[in-house]
Amino acid sequence: MRALLVPLVATAAACGSSPVTGNHPTTSMCVVEPRISTDFTVRSGAIRGRVCDAASGAPCVGATVVVISPVVSGDLMTITDETGSFDFANLPPGPYGLLFYVDDQTFEQQIIVDRGRATRVIQRVDMRLGRSG
Repeated sequence: MRALLVPLVATAAACGSSPVTGNHPTTSMCVVEPRISTDFTVRSGAIRGRVCDAASGAPCVGATVVVISPVVSGDLMTITDETGSFDFANLPPGPYGLLFYVDDQTFEQQIIVDRGRATRVIQRVDMRLGRSG
């Protein structure tokens, strides 16, 4: 990233020079470093959540989470990690449906994703039901 030299009419103190007696304006060159935001969530949002057992709160590892919305092309999918957590980042604002597949059970939630925010979702399941095997 390149710094810009910007002519500035101000007191010398504004650019970190020694004070000017009488507070007379002077023309100085100040170094201005442009700041480019790396926070892309300003235009987008996110869905972050966790799938856990309703009774014990234990994480539901390996659950499939699918996101469906008219504001994205195609469905998005992820698998919960060892803490039962999942994350969908950089989503356009709008309505979303979440489908949770846990063993033989299916759950659904409807949410709204807002610009610049992460929508938190908790899905509680009864892990005693639907166990295969």
